Amino acid sequence: YLPYLYLSGLVAPLALYPEGVRAFAFWTPFPYMVDVPARILAGETVPVLQSFAAMAAWAALLLPINLLLWRRGLRHYSAMGA
Repeated sequence: YLPYLYLSGLVAPLALYPEGVRAFAFWTPFPYMVDVPARILAGETVPVLQSFAAMAAWAALLLPINLLLWRRGLRHYSAMGA
């Protein structure tokens, strides 16, 4: 949760971060969840197509991992109760 909190711009706007931290943050999926939508709502110019492409790439990368972990979890799940 902490990487999301700081790298998404939720604690402070990413514009206030040092350039190296900001550049690293945009290699993660987090700024596209908070910072980019907030900048769009504020009326700033944002590379929208690049942002959508980055989110699509992260989804394509993480969705198979998510499905694999979900299936493994279901195999180990056992419900208890009446």
